[in-house]
Amino acid sequence: MTNEELLENIAKYLLEVETLNYQDILEIEKSGKLSWWEEKKAKAKEEKEKNEKVEISENQEVSLSDLKKVVDENIINKKDEETTSTTEETKEEVSTDTTDTAEADEVKEETKE
Repeated sequence: MTNEELLENIAKYLLEVETLNYQDILEIEKSGKLSWWEEKKAKAKEEKEKNEKVEISENQEVSLSDLKKVVDENIINKKDEETTSTTEETKEEVSTDTTDTAEADEVKEETKE
């Protein structure tokens, strides 16, 4: 690596990282890059891509916020269905109880007569 290339690499990393220590300079001189910074950038990029899109099928992608909306809507619909089902079951129980009470009243009246 020439001095000019070293200077360009150091300048590039100074612009990105803002602070370099002696070990960083030695690493740039030896390898031409700053591995800890490159790893940090790669992880940040990976995390950003993971958060932005979720692959649904081969060619279909959806944003996470859209996916969350769909999930939330499904949860709300499921709760509505459960509430409706519970309400209908309660109505049936009340209806059955009312029928049983009416039959019991008839038996009492028959017994009195």
